[in-house]
Formats: sequence, C-alpha cells, structure tokens
Amino acid sequence: MWIIDSISQPWILGAGISFTIPFSGSPGVREDLAYAQHDVAIQVAIAREWEILVELRQAWNRHAAITEQVRLTEDYISQVEKVKQTADRLTAAGELTSLDARMFALELAARRAELLALRGEQREHELQLRELLGLAPEAPLQLKTTLSPEQPLPAEREKTVAGRNPALAVKRAEYETAEQQFRLEIHKQYPDLSIGPSYEIEEGQSRIGIGFGLPIPIINLNKEGIARARARRLAVRAEFEGELERLLHALTRAEAQLNAARQRRDFITRELAPLTDDQVADAGRLAELGEFDAMVQLDALTRRHEARVQVLEATLAESLAREQVIALLGPSFKPEPKEEQDD
Repeated sequence: MWIIDSISQPWILGAGISFTIPFSGSPGVREDLAYAQHDVAIQVAIAREWEILVELRQAWNRHAAITEQVRLTEDYISQVEKVKQTADRLTAAGELTSLDARMFALELAARRAELLALRGEQREHELQLRELLGLAPEAPLQLKTTLSPEQPLPAEREKTVAGRNPALAVKRAEYETAEQQFRLEIHKQYPDLSIGPSYEIEEGQSRIGIGFGLPIPIINLNKEGIARARARRLAVRAEFEGELERLLHALTRAEAQLNAARQRRDFITRELAPLTDDQVADAGRLAELGEFDAMVQLDALTRRHEARVQVLEATLAESLAREQVIALLGPSFKPEPKEEQDD
C-alpha cells in the first residue's frame, strides 16, 4: 500500500492487435474443404431429384397401363353385350336355353364390377401423378399417358453407371471431402506465425512494442487428427467401391428382368394373341352359319381379352424393367452448373 500510494499513476494499461500469417496453408485447405462439402450437398440434391424423376416415370407407365386396361375391359364388355343380344334373341325363339343365355349376364356383371375397380385404381394413379408433378388434385389437367417407348441403352453399361449414377456421385463427392479433411489435418502439423503491435502505459510511461508467436508442435504433430482423417478416407473409399458393386449387381438383375419381360411379350404377341383372334373369328363364322354355341362364343371372347391383358402386363413389365435400368445408369441430362471455386 505504501508503494501504491507513493506513485501518482500506479496502473498498467495495455492493448494489442494480433495477426496470423498462415505459413501452414490451412486457410486455403479450409476453403477447399468447404467447396467439397458444398459439392456433397449438390450431389445429394441431384440424387434426390433423380429419385423423384424415376418414381414419376414408373408411375406414368403404371397409369398408362391401367388406362389401357380400362379401355380393353370396356371394349370386351361391348363385345359381350353384342353377343348377348344374339343369345337373347335365340332364347326368345326357343333355340337357346335360358341357362346358356345367363352365362353372358353373369360375365357382364363380373366384368362391370372389375371395371369399377379398375377406374378407382386409375384415379389413384392419376392423383399420384398429380402429386409427383406438384399439381393440385383438382387442377384442370388432362393426362394423355402412354407407355414409355423403347429406347436404345448405352453399350458400355458399367462405365455409364460409374460416370452417371447419382448415388456414386454422392460417394465420390464424400471421398473428396474426406481427402480435403485429410489435407487439413496434415497442414495442422505446421505452426502459423502470430504477429502484432502493442501499446502499454506503465506508471505514466508509454511504450510501443511488437509481439511474435510461433507454436512449435514438437510432440504430437496432430497425429490423432491425421489418423482419424486417414481412416475416414479409407472408409469412404470402401463405401464407394461397395456402392459400385451393388449397383452393378442391381443393373445385371434389371437387365435380366428386361430381357425376360421382352421375351414374354414377344411370345404372347406372336403365338397366343393370333390364336385367340382366330378363335373369335371362327366362332363368329359359326354363329353366322346358324351354329351358335354360347360356351364357345364366350370362351373365345374371354380368351382374347385375357391375351390382350397379358400383352399389356408384359409390356408394362418391360417398361418398368427398362426404367429400372435407366434409373441405375443415371440421368442423361446435365445438371445446372454449380458455383465454381475462385482461384
């Protein structure tokens, strides 16, 4: 207390500003890491967008198929009604039993119930399409859906998957992020120089100085951070390789399904459908000659309708399998260019 009382200005006041000179190069690496993380976010958004587009394409094909099935069922009902009229006339004339004529009424009732169910399913598919398109349920829109036409697929499928698949693009971007993080941990081994001026007042005396700081990591050298970053990089690389292998297996299965569906459609179109058409034609000629057989007439119409539905189902299966192959190959369009990193 005696010393403090004997000094007119006993306080020491000081202020300083410190600047860091990044000898380690960490700021540049941090910027590269930030751009790599930004690229991961972009690739995730592209992958999600592609998933929605694939879902839309598959829903479009299903809606087109159910719409065509509704048309086929309506056409079949119309044909059965025409034959039923003939059967009713023959029953009234006493040339056909009521039991035989009732078969057409039973068939019509069953098919009309089926048609109601198909129309309900058609409405559900339409609402799903509107949802995927971002439209209101009651928006004024007329969908003219058709099954997606057959389109050529690239010859080098594996190379296409590796270059275009969005899921692999995400893994590739994640690997780049892990690589930049590894670089950053390595750069953290080296110190950055801190330098800055300072100003002090001690016992009324002003002093101006400059300070230097240079941490020397002579013991740890950020070994833990480097080890963790290296392990993360190896893990992401293994994830990329595993994802590529999974996609190639999925592509092989999708191509097998596509070939099987195409062979089935070709067989039904080439073998079964013409036979049913001939059966209906022969039954019609017998009816014109006065040999009307209710069972033969109904069986011929039913078999032709079933064959047409089978052709439609095979065509839908082929379209969905093709869409699955396209989904695995990845989008052929180019996404919007991302913001480039400044040099």
